[in-house]
Amino acid sequence: MQSFLTLAAEAYGRYTDRQMDMSSITLSVSQATRILIKEEAAAFRRKVLSLAENDTHPECVYQLNCQLFPLTDPGKDE
Repeated sequence: MQSFLTLAAEAYGRYTDRQMDMSSITLSVSQATRILIKEEAAAFRRKVLSLAENDTHPECVYQLNCQLFPLTDPGKDE
């Protein structure tokens, strides 16, 4: 996973904003909402994979990273 993060950091100097899309958000959520977010992220990854699999004219290889990690101590792990 760290190699993917390194590639993402290097992309900032290599590509223009028109060639890539990078964004982040910081959230304050409950453990229940965190679980829902993880489920939504999984559904999104399945949708993106389906779009790529059905693309009949691929032109470039892309890396899509999604990370969800605590910035504060989450306490009890569920």
